Order: sequence, then structure tokens, then C-alpha cells
Amino acid sequence: MGDNYELGIYIKKTELIKEQLNKLNHIIGSEFGYFCSGNKNETFPSNDSNKFSKSILNIFYTSWRMEDFSKFNLRSVMNILKRNQYVVTCVYFLAIFTCVYFSTLFLYTKCFRRILKIFACRICKKEDEGEVRKESGMEYGVGNGIGNGVGNGIGNGIGNGVGNGIGNGVENGTGNGVENGIGNGVENGVENRIGNGVGNGVENGIENGVENGIGNGVGNGIGNEALNEERHEGRYEHGREKPRDEKKDGIKNLKKRMSSIISYSFLCILLCFLVFLGSWFIYRFLKTKNGIHMNICSVSKSIENVLVDRCSNNAKVDEVCYSVETILNEVVIIVEKYQNVKDQIRQDIHLDEENSIPFFSDYIKFFNNIKRLRTNIHNNNKALEEGYYHSYPVLMRIKEVLDSIITQGDGYLQNTQMTIKHGKNVIKAAITNVDMSIEQSLKENIDKITTKFELVNKSVYDITRKYKIKDNIRKYTLTLLIAKFILLLPPVLILIGLFLFIFYLIKGNISNSNHFFLDLFGVFSAYFGFLTIVTLLMGTVILSVSIIGGTTCVISERVLKNELNFEVFTDTLLEYCLKNKKSSIIEENLATNILNKINSFDINEIENRIMEYGTFFTRIKQTFNKNTSSFLDYLWVIVVKKDNNQYLDNIKLISLKKSLLVTGVTRDNVRFGVWSLWGINEYISHLNRYFFNDNYALCFEDTTCEKNINKYNICYKSSINDLKYINLRNKLNNDVLKNDLDNVVNIFIKKAKILKEKIFDLSDLDNTVTKKIGWDEYTPKDKDKAQSSSIIRKYLVNSVDSINFADILNIFAKIKNGFNSLKELIITTVESLIKNMSCNRVVNELNRIRQNYCDQVVLNATLLSISLIAFSTISFLLWYFFLFCWLYYQLKAI
Repeated sequence: MGDNYELGIYIKKTELIKEQLNKLNHIIGSEFGYFCSGNKNETFPSNDSNKFSKSILNIFYTSWRMEDFSKFNLRSVMNILKRNQYVVTCVYFLAIFTCVYFSTLFLYTKCFRRILKIFACRICKKEDEGEVRKESGMEYGVGNGIGNGVGNGIGNGIGNGVGNGIGNGVENGTGNGVENGIGNGVENGVENRIGNGVGNGVENGIENGVENGIGNGVGNGIGNEALNEERHEGRYEHGREKPRDEKKDGIKNLKKRMSSIISYSFLCILLCFLVFLGSWFIYRFLKTKNGIHMNICSVSKSIENVLVDRCSNNAKVDEVCYSVETILNEVVIIVEKYQNVKDQIRQDIHLDEENSIPFFSDYIKFFNNIKRLRTNIHNNNKALEEGYYHSYPVLMRIKEVLDSIITQGDGYLQNTQMTIKHGKNVIKAAITNVDMSIEQSLKENIDKITTKFELVNKSVYDITRKYKIKDNIRKYTLTLLIAKFILLLPPVLILIGLFLFIFYLIKGNISNSNHFFLDLFGVFSAYFGFLTIVTLLMGTVILSVSIIGGTTCVISERVLKNELNFEVFTDTLLEYCLKNKKSSIIEENLATNILNKINSFDINEIENRIMEYGTFFTRIKQTFNKNTSSFLDYLWVIVVKKDNNQYLDNIKLISLKKSLLVTGVTRDNVRFGVWSLWGINEYISHLNRYFFNDNYALCFEDTTCEKNINKYNICYKSSINDLKYINLRNKLNNDVLKNDLDNVVNIFIKKAKILKEKIFDLSDLDNTVTKKIGWDEYTPKDKDKAQSSSIIRKYLVNSVDSINFADILNIFAKIKNGFNSLKELIITTVESLIKNMSCNRVVNELNRIRQNYCDQVVLNATLLSISLIAFSTISFLLWYFFLFCWLYYQLKAI
């Protein structure tokens, strides 16, 4: 027989494993519990809210191919990104713009300004030469006179003079060019009239030429006579033209100012949009951060639920609560249950004492009394069954025991001693085998699990200490958020400055040129170019990561739906679970060896031999009186007879029929052994609720009901033909219910007669008793009265000393029940383990983790990258327009 000390060692080892579990749970909680601190009021998405599969952003995750996952590595990742048009577009644009941006930095150098000045000087020289040619052409036109026609004047005069001034201005397309063209024309002799056409070039004045525009002026001729008249007559006197020039300059300045205000307002709109996109990025960033935290929290909670018992206070442990700690607790319960069974066996049959067997005494002395008692029980119970359709279940069991005793006789008394010895040897061998099997199973598994959890604890501790996941995620997210705020601060300041500049420009407090704020446009352009590169680079990286994440989501969804299969999953637990979702990850033959050992313990043969020999009478004679209460306290129990019961057989409702079988003759409920009997009061209460409403009811031996017309009192005089009962019965609208109620009432009438009438005969036991007695005398319910006056109990005690053979059988039955209960506990535990560690749980858990990851992390990361790319696009436009404005003012200043 195995030693309890060995099993105790393994129980202590399970406690050590639970300590390892709690330690691992503490490490996970301390490292990842931070991510759950902000999600106390958050609810994790249900399995029904699959946002990722329904999202329009799935167009970003279509660049994968099956061959990418044949050998998934960095090259596969790059191939997926190369096929993605969005990533490729961003990369190409980033590369091109970076080159352009660094090239434009040359524009801010002094070298570029020198080149710009040289270029501007050359333009000035060309303009001066054009003015000289213009004056020569005009004089040439005067000398030829009007006789050669207006065409000659146009060719020589405007062609060489005004053409250079006005033409260059028009071709350049800028306000500055037009101004220079007009200015030079007027200063160098375009005081002449500009006509509307070739034919009337002489007649019209300069007013009409100015009004019709530069284009008409170029197309008209200048006459010699008009030029001479204007010079001699002094038609353009300085005093008369000055107000007109001031008016013209005011209009031009107003146009310039309005043009500048519109341009700066457009820049303000872009800046506002940039700030809005920056704010949207911060919002998306916080959503992504919360999604990452929620996902990590969900995974850590899942791991904690697998490790430790979170439902110890719940009566029912479902698969969500089932954990490694739960398994260990159940293992400890099994081992302790087995130890209790062994201790009870030792105590009951003196297993450690070879020669200790129950003592046999006088058997023949009480044999005849036992026969008489058996006959009396049989006859009285027969009268009860035939006349009242009820039966004594305990007495009939006693009668069966007496039958067995009488059948076996004295011939088997000596054989009982050898049978008990054999039984003890069988039990000892069975316990030894079970001991060895349990110890072997614990040794193989507990030591292995202990080693694995020690390694896991060490690995998790080393990983958390090395990578500091919590600190690094918190540090990097905070750094990125602060960096974004810093990058967003200059645009906000620039926007404020631009608003102020426009405000003062409208008020006229500052001029539109040569202002220090305009000189900062170059700095603004350089900053927005840098901002474009930085944000586009960040957006591209985040987009790439989200695309890879989205690809894994798409693939994992199809894998979990068993639509795809990869070689890497071949012959793995995942493949098995995907193909067999209703199966368990635990082998069903987990406890087969132990159960086989328990099943090998078979004492049915021993029990049969003991019953055959009838040797139990004297085994525990000295302890009979002490133990009779537990066996004889329920002799008085009477229940409805099951077989050959016309009332019971006529009942159609199965539930009603079954409930009657467990209904006694007392008002109170009764529980003995594993049986529970309904009392009459509770049964009548259930019956009334089933058949009637609150206004109608049946009563049992209750005189108060007789005064109530809606209630019928059942007593020993009652009949189903009573008018009051018939009226109550007619309240039922179903013939089946009426028929069933009739039979139930008949049975309860029999119960009332049992309680009232004298049924039982004791003349065969005691000649002095000539009259029949009632139920309460034959089998008194009161314990004290039963011990003092019950003839049945008296004969049992005096004749068989608590029926010794039954006690011995009970001991062996108790041993067998102990092993059966142990077996049932093991089977129940294994079934619970198989049920709660099912593949469906694994697949559901993976689906939930995938869904949380895809919905809360991948989608948010994709939206975050979109916000960054949009932000970089607006930043690019700001770089371009600020650069253009800065170059424009630089050229104008020169």
C-alpha cells in the first residue's frame, strides 16, 4: 500500500506550482497592469462588432500574395510593401521632395542672392538699351512725317521704343513688368497719344490710349504732327497731370494690397487646415494609443485568466474561468479524496491488522425470530400495497435482507471468515495499485509542470527587465506626442503672425513690401519643407506598419475560418483546433491508467459471497445499538407503490406520476440517505399551483377548507364523487387533467386512510397482541417512541443486533462507494478539463485577440498614417507657396 507521505509531497509540489503561477501573474500584472489602468470603464468589443472586416480601409491591405507566406521573413515584408501603391507613392514622393527640398536650400544662400542681383542687373541694362532704341525710333518716326503713313511710325517708333517697354512687361505677365513698361514709356516720350487703330492714331489723345489698355496702345501708330503739337503746345502740363497720376498710383496700390491680402488669406486657410490636421493627428494618436493599451490589457487579462483562478467564488466554473490553478486545485481535491477513502477503509475493516475480523456469535438463536419478522413484514406490507397502494421501502429492504439471511442459513457461517480475509487482501491490492498509478502520474506531470513554469517565470522576468515594455511604450508614445506638439507649435505661431500682418496691412499701418515679416517667408518655407519630410516619413513608416498589421489581420481571419492553411501550421495544435473546433486539446485518455486501476477493484463477488454465507450477524454486534438509529430511523416511511398501482398507472402526466412516487404520508418533507421525499403539504401546494389558480385549491386533513366553497378537503372519508370535489374538478378544461386529478385525489384518500385506520397485524410476533394497530404504532415516527414501543424495532434489535450482515455489507459497499466516488470525481474532473480546455475556446480566444488588435490598433494606426500624410501634403503646399512668395519679394526688392 502506498504511503500517504508520498502523496503529501506532491500536494506540496502543487502548492509550489501555484506559487509560481501567482508569481508569474504578479509579474504580468505589474508590467502590463499599467495598460489596464485607463480602461477600467472601457468595454472590450464583442465578437459581433467586426469593424475591420467592414472597414473601407481594407483597400490598403490587398498587396499580399500567397508566396509571401511560404517563408515569411523581411524580404516578404518588403515585397508586400513594394506592391502597395500607397506606400510606393509616398516613398517616391518623399525621395523626390527630399532632393528638391535640399536643392532649394541653395536659394537661401548669399551666393544665390549675388546671382540674382547679377541677373537683375542684366535685365536693367536690356531695359535701358530698349529705352534708347525707343527714343531713336520715335524721332525717326517724326522725321519721316505722316506722309509715309502710320504703319511706318509704328514700325520705327513703337517697334523700337514703346514695344520694348510695354511688350516686355506684358510678356513677363507680372505687375512689375507692366509698371516698368508703362513707366518707361511715359518717361521716355510716351507722352504721345496712343490711338485706337492705325487709321486714327493721330486723332486720339493719351487719355484714350491709357483707357483702352496697353494692348491697344501697342497696336496704334504715333504721328509726327501729333508729337510736334504736343511738344509745342505743352498740352501735358505738370500741374494738370499730377492729380491724375496720384489717382492712378492709389488704384494700383489698392490692387496690390488686395492681391496681397487674398494671397495671405489663402496661406491662412492652409495653415488653419494644417492645424486642424495636426489636431486630428493628436486625436487619432490618442485613439491608437488607447487601442494598443486596450489590446495589451486584453491579452494580459487572457493570460492571467489562463494562469490563475478568477472564479473561485462562483459555484459553476465555465471555460472562461478555467485555469491552470483550477486544474491544480482539482488535482489536490482528487488526491485528498483518495487519502480520505484510504483512511476510511483502514478504519472500517482494520486493513493494517491481518487477523482482525468481525466476531461471530450465536446465530441459530435468532434465526427463527428473523423468519417470523420477515413473514410479518411481508404480510403487513402486502396488506398495505393491496389495500392502500402504498409500500414500506425501508421495511421491504429489511425484508429482503432477512430473506437473504434466511436463505443462506447456518451452513455459510464458517465460510464468512475466509471471505472477509480475501476481501481485505483484494482491497489492499487495489489500493496499492491505485497508489502506484497516482504517484506515477503525479511524478511525470507535476515535476514537468514545475520545471516549465520556473523557466517561464525566469523568461518573462528577464524579458520584462530587459525590454521594459511598459516604460518604453509609455516613453515613446509620450515622446512622439510631445514631438508632434513641438512641430505643430510653429505653424500656430506663424498663423497668428500672419493674421496680425493681414490686420495691420488692412489698416495701412505697414506697407506691402520691404517688411521684416516678409523676409521670414524663407524661414517658413524651409520649416514647412522640413516638416513635410518629417511627417511624411513618419506617416510612411506608420502606414507600412499598419499595412503589414492589416495583412496579418486579413490572413489570420481567413486562417481562423479555416479558409487558408500554411505549412507552418501543419501538425500543430492550431491546425487541429481549426479542423476540430468541438474537440478538446486534452487527450481523453488522460486518466485512463488510474481509472483502469480503480475499475480493477471489484468486490461484487465478495459481497455476493458474504450475502450467500450470511455471516454478518455477529461482526459488529457490540456496536449494533449505537448504529441502529441511522438504519432504522426511517422505518415509518411509506411511499406510493410503483407497480400494479391502478391509480398511478392511469395518470397520464409523467412528471405528476414521478412526483407521486416520492411523496410520503407525512406533512413534512423527508430526506434520508440520498433520497428526498416530498411532504403532503408541499406536494399539495405544487399541485394547486399546477391545476388551479389562486381562488381554488385542494387541502389535506384541513377542516378550515371545508367552509370554503372554492376548496376541497381530502380526508379518509372523501370520494371523487363528492359534489364539492366535482365542482372544483369541473374548473379544469382538460379531460386529461381531470382524469389525472381524480387519480391523485384517490391516492391521497388512501394516504388519509393509512393515517387513520388500523391496518397492521402483530399476532405472529406477539401472541398477546390480538388487535390490529395503526401506522404510528407499527412504525412510530418519533425516535424515542420507536425505540421504546416499536415491536418491529424490538425484534430487529433483539434478533439480529442491527442485522449484522447488512452492516458488513454496508462496509464493503461503503468501500466500493468510496472508490466509485473517487472514480466519478476523476471522470468529472477530466470531463470538465476536456470541456473547458476545448479547441473552441482556443479559436474564440484567438479570434477575440485578433479582433481587438485589428479593430483597435490596425485601423487606428491606418487612420493615424492617413492624418500624417494629409498633414504632410498641406505642409508641402505651404512650403511651395511660402517659397514662391519669398522669391517674389526677393526679386521685387532687387
